Amino acid sequence: MFCNLKNVTFLIAAILMCCGNLNAQVDVNASSEFVVMTYNILSSSSKLKEHPWDKRKDKVIKILKSGRADLIALQEVENSQYHQITDAMRDYDAYGVGKVDGKIAGSRNIILYRKERYKPIKSGTFWLSEKPNEVGSRGWDSRIIRTAGYVVLNDLQVNRNILVLCVHLDHLSAKARLESVKLIQKLMSEIADQYRSDAILLMGDFNATAHSDVIKRLVCKDLESDAFYSTHRQCGKTKYLGTYHGYGSKQKPKQIDYIFSTKSLKALSHRVVKTPSAYVGSDHFAVSARLKWAVE
Repeated sequence: MFCNLKNVTFLIAAILMCCGNLNAQVDVNASSEFVVMTYNILSSSSKLKEHPWDKRKDKVIKILKSGRADLIALQEVENSQYHQITDAMRDYDAYGVGKVDGKIAGSRNIILYRKERYKPIKSGTFWLSEKPNEVGSRGWDSRIIRTAGYVVLNDLQVNRNILVLCVHLDHLSAKARLESVKLIQKLMSEIADQYRSDAILLMGDFNATAHSDVIKRLVCKDLESDAFYSTHRQCGKTKYLGTYHGYGSKQKPKQIDYIFSTKSLKALSHRVVKTPSAYVGSDHFAVSARLKWAVE
């Protein structure tokens, strides 16, 4: 009788343990999804004087908040814009430095990440030039200084590391764009290896169309570096993806803003944010995607 009771007790404990493991697995699967966004917000020092920042600020912040993204990459962020946005986005921590002095001078590429979900491991900036560690350096025949900002984060929901990069390539020089991408591919691989990143997320304004050499290189699987997968292609979207509207200066918006990821992440959805606020906030539309960690 006593032995039978012990057996029953052991069986019940085993069942409860299995149920607990099952629930844990369900929770992990549910938490493996996250939302990302990239947005060129247009510098407050822009020559487009008819679109001043003080009339656009609330629209930009509304887009950021309504997107409910976990990771956000922003381009053309001046120092004053940086402080106004981070003050409004209290659930996020942020990284980004001025491109001129590596501190506050010049616009920044910044990355916002949810405090409750991500633990920062490493952050940094390199300059898109022949001397990437030289603050303020300008590469090849770029018209202006260009940078790439990055953060390595631990996703606390799944205990995996992700390298997130925010970039803004030159708007005039095709050579500078291509050389910049080559540099980004080289350095991101080194950073990912050093900090044991399980995935890489590359977002920003590439100033290049989908059929350009720049984008083709990023998604090429024949190179030694990791091939990227664009979220819009993963979701089967090939039309109506224009992201730069230029406040009506372009009859058909050009697709130059992208979200790329390595194969450890799967895109579940992709959209270009074309709300009424979007036509006022910037000369670019924001781009958003829902991603999921691939099953190991």
